[in-house]
Amino acid sequence: MNADPELLSRVADLLAPGGAGLPAASQAGIAGRIALVLAEAPALAPGFERALARIAGASPEALAALAAGEPDALAALAAEDRPAYDALVETVVVAWATAPPVQAALGVGPRPPIPVGAGVATAELLEPVRRRGRRWRGEGGRMRIARRGLDLGLIVADTVAMAAFYGGVLGLERLGERRTGWGTMVEFGFGESVLRLLRPVEEPRRAGGGLLDVTGVRYLTFPVADLDAVAARLVAAGAPLVQPVTSAGAVRFVMYADPEGNVVELLERAG
Repeated sequence: MNADPELLSRVADLLAPGGAGLPAASQAGIAGRIALVLAEAPALAPGFERALARIAGASPEALAALAAGEPDALAALAAEDRPAYDALVETVVVAWATAPPVQAALGVGPRPPIPVGAGVATAELLEPVRRRGRRWRGEGGRMRIARRGLDLGLIVADTVAMAAFYGGVLGLERLGERRTGWGTMVEFGFGESVLRLLRPVEEPRRAGGGLLDVTGVRYLTFPVADLDAVAARLVAAGAPLVQPVTSAGAVRFVMYADPEGNVVELLERAG
């Protein structure tokens, strides 16, 4: 990427001006992050570079409007080359939204669900939600289900090892792999559900805590009809045992850990 830093800064600030406690794109130092985004999503690069080239070659009046931060400064680009404009917007916004200063301002930086030493009392966990108030309609009943499945995203550090576990050992159907502005994503199907493994642009921190130590999604349950056979494959693959085979009425279950410590439960019903 050979972009004029000043031009890139003006364009980025127009698309991500910040405000309400959030830094503008230039204040967040996104130039380096743009390179990371384009490396992870190379399909954006041609449009992004074409957009900057067109902006750099614009009329003096258009460049003056850009320098003044006028909202319509990129209108001509959007009208004349929409794919390039869209690639520019996606690249800048993803780079800005994932920049450490922005993540810190939003309070969503990578960390365990409840960091060690945070001292969050259980009674306080729902207080922010209660203060926020309702965000749904009071009538209408249940939401309408489009398909009988639940999609789950796992942030991973090693896509290869995790894909080998879920696809090779557990035998989930591999649906595909694609690059996004957030990172590389591998998708697996289980019935009508989808498991997405996402490796972010920057290596994520490992979440701490055991099965019952922190809040949040702590284990994945796979209802199966061949628990013993799948468990044998997990043992052969060296998966750590979390909970031995246990009978509870009409069901049996067993728990193992995947290569990054996420707990996987196999559940089999009698009959």
